[in-house]
Amino acid sequence: MKNNVLIFIILFILTLQSYAQNNYKWFDESIPFEERANLLVQAMTLEEKCSQFVSASPAIPRLDVPEYNWWNESLHGVARNGKATIFPQGIAMGATFNPELIKEVSTAISDEAEPNFKFQNL
Repeated sequence: MKNNVLIFIILFILTLQSYAQNNYKWFDESIPFEERANLLVQAMTLEEKCSQFVSASPAIPRLDVPEYNWWNESLHGVARNGKATIFPQGIAMGATFNPELIKEVSTAISDEAEPNFKFQNL
């Protein structure tokens, strides 16, 4: 019985290693962004680099790069957000000559975009 418990504990500890995070340098936030980006790009194969040129980029599991959908914009509301407020086109909002209103609109857009598309909207 003691041997079974000991074997179970050893196997359990060994499986924990499979959940350990990879220590890729591009995840180290103390390194400047440009250097981190260069490290990641250098580690990618040509096929992996090419796969990132489409709007729905697939994951690269060996590098811990998640899948990502790059297509979105927030010109007059969050596009492709499902249910979101859509505001008039920029030219129509500019015709109001009301900077305070435009600030309120942009605040509403950012509030709707942040939960789902943080660091993604251009």
